[in-house]
Amino acid sequence: IRARGEGEVAVRAIFPTATILRPSALFTEDAGFFAALAPIVAALPVVPLFGTGTTRLQPVHADDVAEAAARALKAEPAPGAVLELGGPETFTYREIVARLAARQGRRRLLLPLPFALRRLVATVASILRNPPVTRAQVALMAQDNVTDPGFPGFAQLGIAPRAASTLGLV
Repeated sequence: IRARGEGEVAVRAIFPTATILRPSALFTEDAGFFAALAPIVAALPVVPLFGTGTTRLQPVHADDVAEAAARALKAEPAPGAVLELGGPETFTYREIVARLAARQGRRRLLLPLPFALRRLVATVASILRNPPVTRAQVALMAQDNVTDPGFPGFAQLGIAPRAASTLGLV
């Protein structure tokens, strides 16, 4: 999260009128947020949640973000515009895990884990080559990842983003 903010500051320092795109959690039909989470739901009878699982996410299709980038280059939004790009649906993390389990025909116990415990696990796991959870993931899941209605987004570019549920992903 900090790196994203630092990136925006660095871009603004060099290109003050640049258009900034802020996508929510990215997905495609076979990659991204849902694809990374589905095998965990399939493998574990008990799925640990981030906190109580109430973090809200507004998943956005990667192709819709790419289209927004292409249109922003052509449309030239207001100098220095910030576009927040989220999909048309908002889910809690708990809802996403439950939906993935249902899609797989599995019943899973969803176990709330306090963020402090998740951070500890991520810190210890950071010595592993491929940790099951990272400190960056814990930080990202500690706050909602949804668009701010005070910022323009897809509508300004004439894009109707795809819904994860209509694609059968959740």
